[in-house]
Amino acid sequence: ITKAVCGLFTGEPNAKKYRIALDDIGGMPKKLAKEGKSWKDQPPISELILDAATKYLSEEVLYRTPKESYEMLLSEADRRLMKQ
Repeated sequence: ITKAVCGLFTGEPNAKKYRIALDDIGGMPKKLAKEGKSWKDQPPISELILDAATKYLSEEVLYRTPKESYEMLLSEADRRLMKQ
């Protein structure tokens, strides 16, 4: 599941921290098994993913549509070209 949401915020500020948190979430079953603990005692994976997103990504990024993100990317690229 974490692989499916890993690329959602690529290129956004703090996206790398978000992906690291997703990797930690993905590794939890093995970690818990080593400790002899059950996944049942943990929050649902959806809640862990949402917590990671709200912790590392700004509210603006989370509420932005894919179209808005794409338009911002194009605008930034145009600005960079004009500076050169």
